[in-house]
Amino acid sequence: MTADLKIAYSKTGAAVPVINGVSLHSRYAPEDEGRKLAEKFLENNAGAEIIAVFGLGFGYHILPLLSENKKIIVFEPVPELYEAYPKNEIRKKCFIATDLNAITKERNYGVFALPSVKRLFPDKFEKFVKNLENGRSESEPINISQIKVLIDSPIYGGSSTTSRYVKNAFEKLGTQVKFIDNSSASELLHLITGFEDKDFSGISALKLTELMSDILLHEVEKYNPHLVFINAQSPITKDALREIKKQGIITVIWFVEDYKRFGYWRDYASLFDYFFGIQKGEFPVFLQRFGCENYSYLPMAADDSIHKKAVLPANEKKYFGSDVSFMGAPYPNRVRLFSELSEFDLKLWGTGWEKFDSLKQFAQKNGETVSIEESVKIYSSSKININLHSSFGNDIFEKNGDFLNPRLFEIAACGGFQLTDNRSLLAEIFEPGKEIITFDSVADLKEKIRYYLEHEKERQSIADKARKKVLTSHTYKLRIKEIIYKISAESPEFGAKIIAEEKKWRFAEEKIQDPQLKRFLQTLRPNERYDIDLIMNKIKNNRTGAEYESILEVLDTFTKNL
Repeated sequence: MTADLKIAYSKTGAAVPVINGVSLHSRYAPEDEGRKLAEKFLENNAGAEIIAVFGLGFGYHILPLLSENKKIIVFEPVPELYEAYPKNEIRKKCFIATDLNAITKERNYGVFALPSVKRLFPDKFEKFVKNLENGRSESEPINISQIKVLIDSPIYGGSSTTSRYVKNAFEKLGTQVKFIDNSSASELLHLITGFEDKDFSGISALKLTELMSDILLHEVEKYNPHLVFINAQSPITKDALREIKKQGIITVIWFVEDYKRFGYWRDYASLFDYFFGIQKGEFPVFLQRFGCENYSYLPMAADDSIHKKAVLPANEKKYFGSDVSFMGAPYPNRVRLFSELSEFDLKLWGTGWEKFDSLKQFAQKNGETVSIEESVKIYSSSKININLHSSFGNDIFEKNGDFLNPRLFEIAACGGFQLTDNRSLLAEIFEPGKEIITFDSVADLKEKIRYYLEHEKERQSIADKARKKVLTSHTYKLRIKEIIYKISAESPEFGAKIIAEEKKWRFAEEKIQDPQLKRFLQTLRPNERYDIDLIMNKIKNNRTGAEYESILEVLDTFTKNL
């Protein structure tokens, strides 16, 4: 159906979109109508964790839902209406798509259809519901397994670990992933940053970044990805980013750091096609001032293949377990807090705690680094995990702290019980008092430690609810799906490029006359098709001598057609 979009105005003065002569909202009081529709939906779908809305309209029916702190997916059948829709709170808090390919299988959702849009587009509504129930049809031309992703990892730090979780998530989704592991440069960077001559140190660090960027560009040319994924603190120059974009490759950054501490984002804000971050509030506003037009809030997550309940033998449970524990770095606010908890059976894990006289008796492993596997055992074995977000200020608790650290999700995924400092974005992820317990002072923390040590069943019930929430709504796999679907919905050239490559592959495949090679090529998964080295190795492992040489000749002809 061709959509004829016009704008009318209600008696209250509110704008009402009109599609093909049909008003999408009441011409009398669209705000009241929207509120009543939302209330009826919530009454009938009280247990739904995800709200799937069919029809954006002008959002009068969606605005009342924003206070529910639930994930909201919106499909709008008329792209022109989405373009005309003002950039307001709904755009910031909801995932909005105009392409049904962006709607995928969900769990524990409720369907909320704007009645006028459902009447206008019954076929699309049926497809919308089908996608939510079963996922996209296999016959549709684009699927995630056809996407090639190149991930450029940071040299060290928490962002480097996150990049590996991102890699795992892409691979679980079936994409072909090229991972540039820059950790090999960590010792060199450590040497450079240790120079007393800070001017020389700065110049050397810049040269290292340029070298790592050259390596990235080399891999981009060789691999020809559809998407280049950058994590916060990945070593990349502005010139390298510009060169990648010239090639028509989508660039994405997930800025998983506090923008107030790491300010280099100002120089890069306008250079990424998609900018994801872990903060709201002023950050999107600042990004816009520096030229970023496509920011989305994307909180941290857990890797459910790594962060899971650990069942330990008695000796390990004793070693890793305690009444109260913390795993992380000794930031000043944490040193001050844990110095107040000496009365408890406390264990502090991570490097640096042994350097503080008041805390060295609680430091574990002589201050050695804790592996990811060990952290899982700590979270699973501790009766109470403390999660205090880092701060460089004089206060123990960061005023107006917003971002949520990965530890919050990882502890929950491991089935551990945690007490965390309150954050402005926390209630959007967990329901305080039921799925998470917060503290806002040392006295409050001590009181809650004593209470929950004595109430094991209540402690376990809260931990179980938090674990369920993370596994259903906050894994890296779900985060990456969200990124891919946003790109698919908003960048038509992304999908068009993948479809064109798929057609080119099939065309080249039809030219193959050798029946053995043809059968072999048909066994390849979409994410294996363009890895020529992998293809050759597979053939070599199954063929010998002259047969192998003959097939390679045919393969050489085949690859020239790609």
